[in-house]
This record gives sequence, C-alpha cells and structure tokens, in this order.
Amino acid sequence: MNPRSDGDCVVVGVDGSTTSFVALAWATREAAVRRLALLIVHVDPCLTGIEHQVSPLTHTELRTAEGPLVGEAAAYVRSLGRVPRRMSTLTLTGDPPNVLGSVAEGARMLVVGTRGLSSYFGLPLGRTAHGVAERAWVPTVIVPTAGVSAKPTDRPVVLALDPTTGENAVDFAFDQAAFGSGRLHAVHVRQSPADPREVVASVASRRDRHRSAEYERGREESHRTLAERLSRWSEKYPAVRVEQLVLDGPASVMLSRETRGAALAVVGGRRGPAVSSALHSPVTRDLLEHTSCPIAVVHDEDSSWEAR
Repeated sequence: MNPRSDGDCVVVGVDGSTTSFVALAWATREAAVRRLALLIVHVDPCLTGIEHQVSPLTHTELRTAEGPLVGEAAAYVRSLGRVPRRMSTLTLTGDPPNVLGSVAEGARMLVVGTRGLSSYFGLPLGRTAHGVAERAWVPTVIVPTAGVSAKPTDRPVVLALDPTTGENAVDFAFDQAAFGSGRLHAVHVRQSPADPREVVASVASRRDRHRSAEYERGREESHRTLAERLSRWSEKYPAVRVEQLVLDGPASVMLSRETRGAALAVVGGRRGPAVSSALHSPVTRDLLEHTSCPIAVVHDEDSSWEAR
C-alpha cells in the first residue's frame, strides 16, 4: 500500500499493550465505516536493522516492514470481522511521538491508546500519547483502555467550545458526527470557579441567578454567539442534529459530565507564533483523566473566536 496524503488513511500506533489493542479496534472500526485504509505502525526506539528515516504519507517511497508485533496486530484486525478497505503494517525505530507524527502527516487521523507499555504507573496519559497529541498536526484520537462504547453510532459526538477551539476542530467534530449517530452536542462552559467556595456559592445562589435579568441576557448572548459560530457548519453538514449547551460551573466538571457515554469528545488546540498545546489546558488534562470516551485533539493555526 502506498498511503496517500488526501486523508484516505487512518494511522494507529501499537506497542503490544492492552490499551494499544483497544485503540486498534477503535481505529479499525473507524476505517471500515469510512472505507479508509488502515496503517498499523509499531515504533521501537531500540530496534536495529530497520531503516531509521521516516517519510510522511506524502512520500510514496515509504516502505512497509514486517515485524512480529504488527503481524499480531494485523491478525487481530482480521479477527474483528470488519476489515478496512486496505491494511498495511509498518515497523520503525526512533522516538515514538516524533515517528508517529511524521508517518501520520496527511492522514485522516492518528489513533493511540492512553498509556502504553513504557508509561509510568499512575499517569493518566502516557509519553507517546502526550507527545503526539501535543505536537502532531493531524487530528489525534486518544482511546482509553475501558469504557469505549460498543455501539458508537448510538452516541453523540461532544464538541468542547472555548477560545482554543479552531475551525479544524469544529469541522472534525461535525464530520465525525455525520459518520456516526448524526448527533453533535456543542458545549460551552461560561464559568470556571477555581475556589471550591465559589462552586458552593454558585450552587446556593442558582435560583437567584436564574431570576436575574442580567444573567438571562448573558445566557441568551452566549447562545447567539454559539449559534453564529456553528451556522456555516450546520449548512455544510445538514444531516447532523446539533444540540447547543451553554453551561455554568467549573469547566472540567461540566465537560466531564457531558462527555460521559459519548462516542467521542473533541477539543481544540491553537498554534501560532508560540505553540499553545491543548494539553496545556487543565480542562483537557482533566478530561483525559476522568472521561472514559475517546478524545480527539485537533490543532488549528489560530482561533479568532472568543468565548463569552
């Protein structure tokens, strides 16, 4: 297989861990539903005898090398019963985050598990998953070990909207929903009290706040802003049913609640003159730690939208 750079390929990283095989199953299902090719990649930093140079998908001279682990992964894919349009395996050496990011250049998405064999115990996100999600330009889907819905087509895609969410992330979320249940929950959290006392106070005064004309005007403005932001995407994806949610409270808590049982959560990252990774956001880190659904990190050059 000569992977092309027109987004017709799903790249998945495997390392033999349970998490990586869960990610492989998710990637296989995604490739099969979309009629895309599947490229299974194993990167071993200590491997010898394999060409070190990595070519992105735009380079047709990318060579496929067999290895025992990717062979086992390919057999697992065939056992799932939903074989993608094309499947290929690749074994390389080098730094896993850098190699995977380079190989996946131009792909539809890169899929990895949350924690691999080399991860430190107790960390919610392994080094490889953290590295590719932080640096890869291609949308990166991080799949947890457990809790992934067996029927993702029954579940909505959740899009977290904040100032880091760019157009690439919004388009990716709508596209994922279009190929799934056709349902998208666009969630914007207006407030993020850091002090627990503020959380208690906000709950205690909820009734009064709902009666406040100023509070209601603020909510209406937020809904208008959200509707304007999503209008052209609804026109592009008319079959996707969008539910707009404007919530008040700690962002991490509210988003974790809304993503519970979702098919996929999509968060944005912004890249400008100074790199600002989505993983630098405490909200994203909390989602990775507490949410059981897969999370897609999608970077943009910049985002002009300011949440209200």
